[in-house]
Amino acid sequence: MDAVLLKYANLPLGAAGELIMPEYWNVLDVAAEAVEQTAYPGTTEARKRYALALRRCAREMRDARGARDRSAGRAMWRARVTLELSLDDGTLGLWDSSQALVDSVGLKADGTSQGRGEVSEAAWGLIWDYAVVSRLRQVCADRFAGVADNREYKADQAGRILDDQGEPLVWTWDGIGSGILNGEAGVNMEAERALKEAMEETGATRILSLPNWADSYEESPEYRALCIKQAILCEGTTAVACEALADLLDRGFGIPRLIAAFNWGELDDEGFERLIWNLVSAAPGYSNVRWMTSTRAPGRGRDISATKTIVDPLSGSRHLHVVFQCKHWLSRSIAPDEVAKLVSQMELSARPVEELVIATSGRFSSDAEQWVEKHNCSRKVPRIDLWPNSHLESLIAQRRA
Repeated sequence: MDAVLLKYANLPLGAAGELIMPEYWNVLDVAAEAVEQTAYPGTTEARKRYALALRRCAREMRDARGARDRSAGRAMWRARVTLELSLDDGTLGLWDSSQALVDSVGLKADGTSQGRGEVSEAAWGLIWDYAVVSRLRQVCADRFAGVADNREYKADQAGRILDDQGEPLVWTWDGIGSGILNGEAGVNMEAERALKEAMEETGATRILSLPNWADSYEESPEYRALCIKQAILCEGTTAVACEALADLLDRGFGIPRLIAAFNWGELDDEGFERLIWNLVSAAPGYSNVRWMTSTRAPGRGRDISATKTIVDPLSGSRHLHVVFQCKHWLSRSIAPDEVAKLVSQMELSARPVEELVIATSGRFSSDAEQWVEKHNCSRKVPRIDLWPNSHLESLIAQRRA
């Protein structure tokens, strides 16, 4: 009987002996859902069942009041297993499979894959917080609107952890389910501030890495600080993420599978500008796409302007003037001073610019991302959107799908 349950709960044989009773009941729950969900993979019925399971997980996470209630951990575990099932039966196409999700984080030192079934719970936490949540923040931006990103490190839209210069660091699997990060990542200062406030509130001198369920620890300042830390993370990396996954399933899939990185070196400056032109021209809701200058100054890039129409069934349509700045920079990241310069140039426009999109074949430094986040939070005009190479690769994938 255990073998059957473990099979449908996506766990290796022999794991039953390591489960405590609450986890065993959780296996029963997931296995029962899996039998129904995988009976008709890829169908509307399967999508509904997965979506319902994820929304239930989100509700339980919010009701659990962070790490103080153990049911939050059980809901997180069920959400992860539901995600694996939906990927492996083709119902959700964010990745080709759960193994492809693991591979997207990194490979072993010899270039081979880390087996999905061997990934530790702690490593699954990293996969969820960075690969999964980063991808969802990209494709479900409306769901995450106003939700602070309190993850420990900054990450790009592909889920790669970044250093202080905005360059991705390499995660290397050790072959037994864990791994190491190549270098010291730049810390998310907002998360650091939240952690410091939690420690000051509780009088804790440190944060435990994992909760200890012994009664003698549950009233300690360190344990209470851990509860606060995990509650802060919960909204942006668990409950909202589960709801975003459910949204994708309810919409009937519609999200392209990830493709191999685009070879940006094959394009020259003009080719990159025309790529952005084609992406904007083909996008629903954009019209009057045109070049703003007849010639391109060296290293500056040509502006593309367009009218963005937002339809509101209650208030009517709004038309925004959007400018796209193209930066075909492969050798260095875009820094805050470059972003500030582009914003100041918009003040010279004959027509007010309500949104500025900076598209690059490279990346933005973490400082530039923080500068833009602060600018947008202060509701200054124009609102700025950053399109790094990972975002453009996603747009290209959607066109090819």
